[in-house]
Amino acid sequence: MKEVIRELVREALSSATRRGMIALGDVESLPIEVTRSKEPKFGDYTTNAAMVMASRAGLKPRDLAAIITENVPDNRAVLEKSEIAGPGFINFFLAPRVWTDALHRIHEAGERYGHAEAAQQARILLEFVSANPTGPLHVGHGRGAAVGDTLARLLKARGFDLETEYYVNDAGNQMKILGKSLLLRYKELTGEKIEFPEDHYRGDYIVKLARELEGTSLAGELDRVNEEEAIQLAARFACDRILQGIKEDLELFGVSYDRFESEKTLHESGAVSRTIEELRGRGKVMEKEGALWFAM
Repeated sequence: MKEVIRELVREALSSATRRGMIALGDVESLPIEVTRSKEPKFGDYTTNAAMVMASRAGLKPRDLAAIITENVPDNRAVLEKSEIAGPGFINFFLAPRVWTDALHRIHEAGERYGHAEAAQQARILLEFVSANPTGPLHVGHGRGAAVGDTLARLLKARGFDLETEYYVNDAGNQMKILGKSLLLRYKELTGEKIEFPEDHYRGDYIVKLARELEGTSLAGELDRVNEEEAIQLAARFACDRILQGIKEDLELFGVSYDRFESEKTLHESGAVSRTIEELRGRGKVMEKEGALWFAM
């Protein structure tokens, strides 16, 4: 509707120019600001166009405002009336049928209201939340979930070819720490005296996972393998259970994903190393101080 009002003002300026009432040059290039009125008594929309352009037209703001309102097209389907206020504001009051017509369109379109008819060319991958599967979601993750899912719905409604992704960070040192945290809590349950490291995961959820682990076939397997293998098995057990809880929480929150992408799977498939080699061949990465950097 702002654009509709803006075009009416532009048409009024063009009409006044043709009639020789004002001389503003190229009307099409003039900036015209239209905003919502702050109070109902000032109409639905307002513009300060007359105040901005008055000096250029060589007129007082209210005189230019009068010329604009005189030349506004008689469009009863959109405007009920327009009024001059204060030093030269022009207030626009929408016709009642604007609102009733909008309600009819909303009712007829149903859930498709606001959706684009034509598909957009751009493809988008939207990744959000992606909290590490080392603990349950907390309320702070709610912001990312709400914003990300809302953005995804809006982009899809506007016709973009969009996929949503939760990137699961299930590889690296954090998984080793998770696995060892669970393994140590499990050993505590079996009566072993444990000195729990400060830098490990100390939440009550680890204790709950240890109790769950205690009643599975995996518990016996942990006693038959070396510590490194036991940590890997415990890490996978914990990660799977935590990720399942994350999925359930997101579902309760009304957030769904097209896919959950595993970091571990990407490494095992060779996709990460192949990508790095391709970037290296293009001169897009460099080694510095023992680390790999993206080259500018």
